[in-house]
Amino acid sequence: MSGAILSKGQALFDLLVVLVLSALYVAAENLSLPKRWIFPAIALALVGFGWHLHRRRGDGLADLGFTTRQLGRASRETAAFTLIAALGILAYAALTGSRIWKPSMAILLPLYPVYGLVQQAVFQGIVYRRIAVLTRAPWLALSATCTIFALVHTGNSALVALTWAAGLGWCWIYSRHGNLWPLGVSHGLLAALAYPIVLGDNPLQRL
Repeated sequence: MSGAILSKGQALFDLLVVLVLSALYVAAENLSLPKRWIFPAIALALVGFGWHLHRRRGDGLADLGFTTRQLGRASRETAAFTLIAALGILAYAALTGSRIWKPSMAILLPLYPVYGLVQQAVFQGIVYRRIAVLTRAPWLALSATCTIFALVHTGNSALVALTWAAGLGWCWIYSRHGNLWPLGVSHGLLAALAYPIVLGDNPLQRL
């Protein structure tokens, strides 16, 4: 996977920034602060961090994965992964008697892919790529990235497990193709299904 050349010092600094922001997000969530306060604060921090990367002449958008490179292959693999995961969610609904369609999905389905793309940019484009610079073991970069991603959802053990498994699949596809677009769509679709069906949760209520 091509991309900007990062020194280990730069990679470590960037990784620490994301880890601090992630810890602050988890703390705000555990304090039950409304997401309408959390999201703008995190968004401003990420914009500032992105400006720092730009000034440092680090990652461009294409380096992170906002590119058409390998889009076809990434889309096919992501579609297969998403279909399998979605069928698993629907099977869970059938076994537990949960309704497949819930009103919140009408809003979650169009909105969550945007949120999913932002998360994928952070955890694949930044976290995974930085860990890959710091270690020569590809499996370690994969497992560490999906573990960090899962821990951001601390507070709900089922959600931690789901995000770890999904994160591993997304990270593996990203490591092969370096394209974020299909991952953002997959993230959004699966989250829009998993929250109401598996977790019995409506994240819109926490805005």
